[in-house]
Amino acid sequence: MEDVRRIESLGYRIQDFAIPGKYSKTEVIDDKDWDYWWKNSFIKIEDIYFKLNMKNKENSQCMFLVDGQGCILGENRPFICRLYPFWINKRNHLLVYEPGEDYCYLIKNRVPLFDSVSLLHETSNSLKDYYLKIREDCIKNRSYHRQILISLLHNNTKLH
Repeated sequence: MEDVRRIESLGYRIQDFAIPGKYSKTEVIDDKDWDYWWKNSFIKIEDIYFKLNMKNKENSQCMFLVDGQGCILGENRPFICRLYPFWINKRNHLLVYEPGEDYCYLIKNRVPLFDSVSLLHETSNSLKDYYLKIREDCIKNRSYHRQILISLLHNNTKLH
């Protein structure tokens, strides 16, 4: 929840930047590539799986992404955004491109993995640190995530 607190400290309310992302059972339970802790971080409400997501603009870009500037949150970017488009392979714990992110500029243009890390001014260690922070948050703050999702869903008055 450190990410939420950092964004809120900039004057945003959670309902201004977060939405309940809706996922199917197939996307959550049946996906063999996801780590157990990641799968377990989804919240099941009325047979639908939810995860806290950032709001997007009409063009499907994150609301904090500005053309020509990048992310306006800067050092307050959520850890998941800092880690993107990478992930840590659950089998060998090595840094990899996140599967299914073919629209990412770096992946689409076949930029070698470690060149991409350098281009983003990161290191393998910093990216692994973000991954561990995300993992810790998903495990330790599951009930808090649930409260936020229920509140956001209640404000929307229906599951959609």
